[in-house]
Amino acid sequence: MNGLYGIARVCAGLLGFTALIGVAWFSTFLGSIEFASGLILGLTSLAAAFTPQRKLSIGKVRQTLFLLCLVGISGGVVLISHNLGAPHPIELDVVAINLLNLGALVVIAIRAWTWSSQQEHQ
Repeated sequence: MNGLYGIARVCAGLLGFTALIGVAWFSTFLGSIEFASGLILGLTSLAAAFTPQRKLSIGKVRQTLFLLCLVGISGGVVLISHNLGAPHPIELDVVAINLLNLGALVVIAIRAWTWSSQQEHQ
């Protein structure tokens, strides 16, 4: 899981940055819900990506990271649902990028949730 977790952190960082750039670039065209959910997805992805792995041994950090990932996943689901239900067609690559970002946050959340049980078995 270390390799997958590392890839997920890199993807979350890059895709979170991409989400923030997209929100900043298209802010005049976005509604308030899309703007807020894109901002939440981007910021939580960056925060999750830059949480050092060695800090996961602290219980409060794991809980905070897990909660942060859940908030980001919720924002991403809202953003994707609004993109798919938009009156003007949204390019599917935007939806695919957001889905990849959600996948990275799911992997990070699973890692934060299962960290203590993995450390006890080693």
